[in-house]
Parts: sequence; structure tokens; C-alpha cells
Amino acid sequence: GYKYGPSYAAGDDVLTIGGGICQVSSTLYYCTIVAGLEILERDSHGYAPSYTPLGTDAMVSWGSSDFQFRNNTGTPLQIVASSDGGSVIVAIHGTIDDTDLKDNTVKIRSEILEEIPCSTRYEAPPAGNPDGYKNGEYMVTPHKGYKVDTYRCVYDMNGTLLSEEKIDYSEYSKRDGVICEI
Repeated sequence: GYKYGPSYAAGDDVLTIGGGICQVSSTLYYCTIVAGLEILERDSHGYAPSYTPLGTDAMVSWGSSDFQFRNNTGTPLQIVASSDGGSVIVAIHGTIDDTDLKDNTVKIRSEILEEIPCSTRYEAPPAGNPDGYKNGEYMVTPHKGYKVDTYRCVYDMNGTLLSEEKIDYSEYSKRDGVICEI
């Protein structure tokens, strides 16, 4: 079954059953971009995750958001996934029919269109300090906001850019931090 892991709920960092599963969907999303597969559904997180470059995350949430792609290659694909020491490893194996693509390299480029700064303030904890915050400890972790375009770039074996395709646009909200002041 699923274990507890980090998630966002109502703007807060919380532990939920299955939390952290977005690391798997984000890693798979990154691979599908590189492989040139058709993306059917992808949502970014509310806040920029730290485990993947901006614009390359794929948020999933039971009943609301999913990550979906289609094998548009015309040949079978194999997805190989594993985890090791807290890391997720995903590879997509298939056949390239177009001989011109065999020697090329695909890179993902994220362009930050806007960075939205966050601030931090000091506040007393809720009455009775039910969460046991210590003086100087974050009660709310700050996050900068971003607006990002993501591109799939194909280079030849000499490093010459052959093509650049915009894949998606992502918006990440800012969240101001709150430090406990007792």
C-alpha cells in the first residue's frame, strides 16, 4: 500500500497517504517530453517543487488532476521504472523509425517569464501552540512564485539546434513564510 509522504493541501505542506507520488509522474513526464510523446493531460503544482526543474513537474491528485500521454510513435514502448535510496528512475524504451533522429540529443529548456518574490513575517503560534513550534522555526515555509514556458529542444551530434517546440506553460503561486515568534 501507500505510505505517508509530503503533499500540498489548502496551501499547506502536509503528510498524506500516497504523498510524494508526483515525483513519479513528474519523472515520467520529463521522459515523455524527451521521447516526443503526445501529452494529453498535465497540471503543474500550486508551488514550484524542488525535485525537478521548473515546468517539468506533473501533479496528480485523486479525483481532480492526472497525467496522461499517448504513444504516438507507431511502435510499441516499454516503460521501466524503479526507485533506489529515495530517487525515482524512469526510462522509456522504443524504436526510432526516423533515422535522422537516432543521432540527435533532446534537452528540455525552461524559460522563467516572471519570478514572484515572497516575504517572511514573524507571528505568534496559535493559542496553546498545539503543533509545538519553537521560536525561530518556520510555521509556514515560503515559496517564490514563477511563470514558466517549457521547450523541447533537439540538437544534432555537433550541438546545432535543429528544432525548438514549446511544450507547456506553468504557473506556480508564491507563498509567504511565517516564522514562530514566542
